[in-house]
Amino acid sequence: MPRFRRNFPLLAIAMVFFSGCESRTDSSGAGDRTTPAANSPLANSPATATEKNPDAGPAGDAETEQATSTVDVPRTAEEHFTAGQAAEEAGETTAAIQHYTRVIELDPDNIDARRRLGSLLVSTRRFLDASVFFGQIVEREPDNPDAHNDWGAVLVQIGNVEDAIEQFREALRLQPEHPDAHYNLATALLAVGRIEQCEEHLVDTLRVHPGYTDAHFTLGRVYLLQDEWDDAIAQFQHVLKSNREYQDLDYELGRAYFRQGDLRAAVKHFSEAVRRDAYKYAPHFQLGVALAAYGNNPAAAAQLAEAVRINPDRADAHHQLALVLAKLGRDEEAIAQNRLALGIRPDWPAALNNQAWLLATVEDPRLRDPATALQLAERSRELADYEMPRLLDTLAAAQAAAGQPQQAAETAEKAQRWAADTGQDELADEIQQRAAQYAAAPEEPRADEQ
Repeated sequence: MPRFRRNFPLLAIAMVFFSGCESRTDSSGAGDRTTPAANSPLANSPATATEKNPDAGPAGDAETEQATSTVDVPRTAEEHFTAGQAAEEAGETTAAIQHYTRVIELDPDNIDARRRLGSLLVSTRRFLDASVFFGQIVEREPDNPDAHNDWGAVLVQIGNVEDAIEQFREALRLQPEHPDAHYNLATALLAVGRIEQCEEHLVDTLRVHPGYTDAHFTLGRVYLLQDEWDDAIAQFQHVLKSNREYQDLDYELGRAYFRQGDLRAAVKHFSEAVRRDAYKYAPHFQLGVALAAYGNNPAAAAQLAEAVRINPDRADAHHQLALVLAKLGRDEEAIAQNRLALGIRPDWPAALNNQAWLLATVEDPRLRDPATALQLAERSRELADYEMPRLLDTLAAAQAAAGQPQQAAETAEKAQRWAADTGQDELADEIQQRAAQYAAAPEEPRADEQ
């Protein structure tokens, strides 16, 4: 979420000292105690009146009741503002919103009330209403960089990213060293895909405020997008040292280490991400993928199965689970998972290819389906523009399973040449062996020749 300026907290308001109050220390030295000043709206509250005349009888009680009827119900803008502050402190957000709204009705130029009301509307996710009030603050204080930053932060929440970018730029024109405006501008630029500009403003944020944890984390994610694994890890490690509990930190560290090729570290951080949020899809999925790459297929299957349970509409989870199940020899389950993946993404070449391979090569005759395998392999090849050697390899296997060994041999030779030309020597050798087997197999007679 975009950052509001630090001297005006977004969700929490510190201890409120009512306007017109004086602070003093009692004789016991117990600390500061706030008491109403003579001109405070609280000066004539019932409690104060009783303290002045503790021996008041019935007449005094009547006076107290009369005071209550006139003081407890705020009437002026100042009284409503004080009541709004008290409601905020008590956590009564709805009441606080009502009081600040009344302040603005009585005193349209009260910027503090607009600011507090806007902040409360943001805390209750009423972003459209909040945008109106922060926009009004900008109209009244056009030279206030904080006002532009705050309005931009709300504009992002309602999807007006380009307008938000303009507000953040104006805040920086007015105050070039505004760290929150730099950070918010960076996140807005990231949202619209301007990666290089985003990186520049994150670096500026850290130049102005080296301890800005959010900036370190977001910069790490930007480096991930640019395939700069070492730099990404360095930023995430900085966050790790300053705030071990930072949300999604272990997940992003796992991603960075996985792409760097450090599978042990990737598994470690993905495991921690799962421990911290056991009901979230992404950590389970990525941990499953990392465990499979690490060679621990049983554990990978368990994590991917959990990912599928959490979000059964993700084709990638079904597909990855199918790959792992096939390695474990659980072919029937693998075919079922691939079928689910293709039900979600019917034209996904990878899933089409894997399903075709299973149906063409599975040993169990109950599961073997050469005709469907050939259809899927042809479709996969069409979608992949005939270029990928693995897809051609699968097509060859499907042709062989369908009783077309000569066509299979020709297709396999094409796949072998492509793999060799692209430096995939091990795959090229495997395909060459299969091509030889296809070429040596007799052609099955067509049905009309029998």
